[in-house]
Amino acid sequence: MHPTGMESTRNVTCPTGTVSSGGTETALQTIIAALVALLAITNPIGAVPVFLEITEGTTSVHRRKDALRASVIVVAILAVSVVAGQAVLGFFGISVDALRAAGGLIIVLMGIEMLGGSVPRLQSHKGGPTTKDQSEGAEDSLVVPFAMPLVAGPGAIATAVTLAAKDDSIVGIGETLIAVGAVGVILFVALAASDVIGSHISRRGHAILMRFLGLILTAIGVQYVLLGAQAVLR
Repeated sequence: MHPTGMESTRNVTCPTGTVSSGGTETALQTIIAALVALLAITNPIGAVPVFLEITEGTTSVHRRKDALRASVIVVAILAVSVVAGQAVLGFFGISVDALRAAGGLIIVLMGIEMLGGSVPRLQSHKGGPTTKDQSEGAEDSLVVPFAMPLVAGPGAIATAVTLAAKDDSIVGIGETLIAVGAVGVILFVALAASDVIGSHISRRGHAILMRFLGLILTAIGVQYVLLGAQAVLR
C-alpha cells in the first residue's frame, strides 16, 4: 500500500522532464487527433481514382509496388516536415503562430472547396502519362503530382509542421511521427486495394465522403486560424 493510501503513479523520466504513466491516454489522444487531422487533409480514399488512372494497364503486383512507393514518399515528405519544419521556419524568420494561421487558412479554403463537392485546386491532378508505353512517366507521376501535391500538399505539410509545433519535445515529435506513419499505412492499404475500393464506391458515395471530409477540414482550419490569431494578439 502506498503511504498516502492511494494507488501509486509510476513516473517516467524523459529528456523533457518527468511524465506520469497516467499520461498514456493523453498521448494516445494526441496521436489520434493528429491522425484524424492528417487523414482528413491527405484523403487516401479520395486519392484512389487518381492512383488507378496513373497505374492503368499495370498488373496487381506492380500496382501494389507502386502503392508502397507512393506511401513511402508521402511519409518521407511529412516526416521531414515534422522534424525540420520549424528549423526552416526559423531560417526564414517565420513564427510558428504565423504558419499555424496561414496553414489554417489554406485548410479552410480547401475544406470549403470540398464542401462544394470538388477536389481542392491545391490538390488537383493536372494529368500525366498513364499508358503502358509511358511507364517511366507514370512512375514519375507517382511522385509529382500524386505524392506531392495531391496527397502531401501544402495543406498537409502545414498541418504536419503545426502539429509538431504544438509540442516540440522529443515525445511530442515522436507522437506526430507515429501519426504520420499510421497515415502511410492507411494510404498503402487504400492504394493496394484500389481495385476493390474503386468498384465499390459510387460517384455519389465519393461526393458524400468529399463533403464530410470538407466539413472536418474546415473546422480544423478555423481552429488553427483562431489559435494563431490568439497567440499573435496576446
